[in-house]
Amino acid sequence: MFAGTLTRNVETAAAQYTGMIHSTRFDIAIQLEARAKMSERSPDFDVTAVNKSGRKVRIGTAWNETGNTSGNPYISGELTAMDADNAFTGYIANMMFDLEFMLIENSYKTEETHPDYRIEVSSPRGTPIRVGSAWMAKSSRTGNDYLSLLINTPDGDLRVNAVQNEEQRGGQTFSIIPFIDSGEQPQDAGAGLSLVA
Repeated sequence: MFAGTLTRNVETAAAQYTGMIHSTRFDIAIQLEARAKMSERSPDFDVTAVNKSGRKVRIGTAWNETGNTSGNPYISGELTAMDADNAFTGYIANMMFDLEFMLIENSYKTEETHPDYRIEVSSPRGTPIRVGSAWMAKSSRTGNDYLSLLINTPDGDLRVNAVQNEEQRGGQTFSIIPFIDSGEQPQDAGAGLSLVA
């Protein structure tokens, strides 16, 4: 059983609604923030909250009217291209975990199916630990480049894409979104992963 409140904020554009969700196990302060619609089925709002690390994370979506949900996990994340070494730095987070990671170019790639990058996090002592792989890809629908990531999180293996929205296009920042199967998959999909050194 859940209870909650939602209040429309007339004077602020960033968070159009604020509210609370209550159950016997938690009380969560939420915000509904307008998002750019990619299609008619796309949500009108991201539902966000602040996790234990203090990072604002996406925990859901909302529509002005009845819409279709994707069934994908709610996560937040961002990826930024670094100026040197063809590397990226980023984070992926939800209410239960918050991982900062790096994408390091895979210098051992010899096959098309091998990942373009390895995904690494740092242990508490600073030791690099590989937690996944990433592939460069191109959308057959839009022609835009994006990255497809497979990352091992505390919730299990998670597939996400790092894409650029209209405001980000041409820059160094990518938004991490849940993987949606649209037939555009990196060449490893459906086959075993080729995790090369």
